[in-house]
Amino acid sequence: MKMSLLLVPILVLLSYQSSLAQESQNRWLVGRWEGNIERFHHRSGPARTLRVRSVAPDGTIDALWSVTGKDEFPCSVKVNNSEVTIVVGVSESSVRLTRQEDDLLAGKFTLKSGEEFSIKLVRMERP
Repeated sequence: MKMSLLLVPILVLLSYQSSLAQESQNRWLVGRWEGNIERFHHRSGPARTLRVRSVAPDGTIDALWSVTGKDEFPCSVKVNNSEVTIVVGVSESSVRLTRQEDDLLAGKFTLKSGEEFSIKLVRMERP
């Protein structure tokens, strides 16, 4: 009986720490990221911005994607360790990035047609 009374608070504490760890795992992404799509010759230009406004305790990420200096649009962002996947509904494009350094993401920008371009984003602003 005494053993079970001790186990309950320990299990509660461990589950709380686990949820905090998951939340803080993705909090590194919060901020404004800017960069360019390499060899991308589109009328909109190569400059892009990802603005991650928040990460909810359940892991949901509130983010916006834009051509730098233009209107921002909501985007779907998923994080798995150092891998970041962004789906931009407006253009039906996707971005797969890997965290290279604390303030550097690099990867591929893929158009709806399947054409791929290299992209790098640098964190310009932290919360």
